[in-house]
Amino acid sequence: MLPSRRLLALALLPALAAPALADDDFIGFYQGINTETGSLSSLSIVESGNGFSIAAHATVFGDCEGSDKTATLTADGTMARDVLKRSNGQLRCVATGTTATVADGDYILSDDEEIVTLRVPGRPDLHYHRLSD
Repeated sequence: MLPSRRLLALALLPALAAPALADDDFIGFYQGINTETGSLSSLSIVESGNGFSIAAHATVFGDCEGSDKTATLTADGTMARDVLKRSNGQLRCVATGTTATVADGDYILSDDEEIVTLRVPGRPDLHYHRLSD
């Protein structure tokens, strides 16, 4: 084998060993607990048009006022390499009906595809465990 072909073969090994995530690997229903607030959160990711629809429900969301801090969140999702990017997020406080825009974030799928981690700058990571596809 010529030296340049060996280098090319070696360069391709990581790509062959670790296949990229398929877009539909994120699709499913998840549940997690926010370790700061104790909130129980559910997360749903489904295909929608050219991307994904993200919906979440939390029993406690700090941006909601009053004793009932239950909230729902809806957002768009698009794939960027192995990350599902959340954008256009809207939060609705259930008790008051107030709405707010939420920060964009990244959903990262674990190697075994059982845990999705949400990373939002300036906030602790949230981990969701897959309940169903």
